[in-house]
Amino acid sequence: TFPASGTNTRYGYYHGTTNGFPPANVQRNNIWRGPAPATNLYHSYHGGNRLNLSDLQAAYPAMEVGSHSVNPEYEDPLLGDFTPGLNTMTTLYQNGQNLGGVVPVDIRNYQRAALPTPGAFEMPEPSNNNAAATIFTEPVSYCEGVNNVTVVIKNAGLNNIDSVRIHWEVNGVPQTPFYYIGLLESPLNQGNPVISDTVTIGTYNFLNGVSYNLKAWTYLPNGQQDPININDTAYLLDSRTSMSGVYTINPTQPPSVTNYQSFQLFIDDLHAYGVCGPVVANVAANTGPYVERLYFRNIAGTSQINTVRINGNGNMLQHNSTTVEAHLLKLDGTKYLTIDNLIFKSININYGWGAMIWGGSAYDSIINCTFDLTTTTGTSSAYCNGITFNGSLTSPTTTATTIATNCYIGYNKILGPTTNNGYYYGITIMQGANNITVEGNEIANYYVYGMYLGSTLTNTRILKNTFHRANKIGTT
Repeated sequence: TFPASGTNTRYGYYHGTTNGFPPANVQRNNIWRGPAPATNLYHSYHGGNRLNLSDLQAAYPAMEVGSHSVNPEYEDPLLGDFTPGLNTMTTLYQNGQNLGGVVPVDIRNYQRAALPTPGAFEMPEPSNNNAAATIFTEPVSYCEGVNNVTVVIKNAGLNNIDSVRIHWEVNGVPQTPFYYIGLLESPLNQGNPVISDTVTIGTYNFLNGVSYNLKAWTYLPNGQQDPININDTAYLLDSRTSMSGVYTINPTQPPSVTNYQSFQLFIDDLHAYGVCGPVVANVAANTGPYVERLYFRNIAGTSQINTVRINGNGNMLQHNSTTVEAHLLKLDGTKYLTIDNLIFKSININYGWGAMIWGGSAYDSIINCTFDLTTTTGTSSAYCNGITFNGSLTSPTTTATTIATNCYIGYNKILGPTTNNGYYYGITIMQGANNITVEGNEIANYYVYGMYLGSTLTNTRILKNTFHRANKIGTT
């Protein structure tokens, strides 16, 4: 299956030679080109471009006998469930080639039928009273305390469902079942049938620092036994309360609910669990140098109120920058993050890139930090730079549609070597970065550009900065 969009030529499959594929070996596939396929989207290539299944079979009548080109209407592709939907039961159900001796189970380890479904996911036998649970929608990004537990259920069967029991458990402990009464229409109904519902099945008191595994499953739809059980159950694994409050980063103390022994462990939890309130991380004084680099992505739950702040207390992070990992600090779509009073140092003589902000980052601040690039004497603009707002990992002057907005770079130092060479650009702000303020910074001993501004910037403010090469012994 591929979408009918884009300009590149694409194929369902491409056979470079007709000699290697006897027609009898290419059977019972389903290639769907979309509802209104463009002419650059080909069903296949076999002895030439074949626009659709009919074109291929006209040229090679012995190929793809019994095959289809229909919309598989996957059950839930966003959740990785590519089981063909019930509406394909007359075309795809039991329409595959019998390969039980080679592939007895599907990708989920479910038993294949003697006549299997084409593709990686086996369709269950169409039946009445087939209820399913798909995903937990709550709790997500939640604080300690009593929170709703909510799950999506749906009808995956031939007949309508008007009631179903939902059992659930937390960490293996059964909770009070929920009896759902409501109409879940069959996917086979005409029009746009309402086949699913989002149901709050109860509440639970979640505690900080505890990992929770939640399980919910449907039972007795319409008061009848459900003949298909492979889709009954939804899971939420390793769920934890989101972060909120004050934390420490201190490798001299044991790990705990509030203490992390490294920046990376702290960042990993931010990414995994998000925030549900303001977060402050205080780095214990004189506990560096930390042999790390800091890469932040989007943190779920951040907002104007739910901010994240790291107070570095003058500690150093050092990294042996390479062409693959040149950046000491990278913000990729990160929002409402403040980094205060850290020293970032590259210990590589050829590579070192202080900070890169991109990917739609917003409302971030880097203040009172030092980017020590004095060891780096390379001059490559692809790997040696100060602080950049740009759209490429290896080009500090590349533009992008959305790089960053409403960010503040204040009272930092970007230090280069006193010898020849050094970092190429001190600061770059490229088209796609707007409402950026750069204030009170010292950009010292750069190689070529102290600052480089792209075109069409909106509300960029450059205030009270110092650019100099006063400490350079070498002048090139």
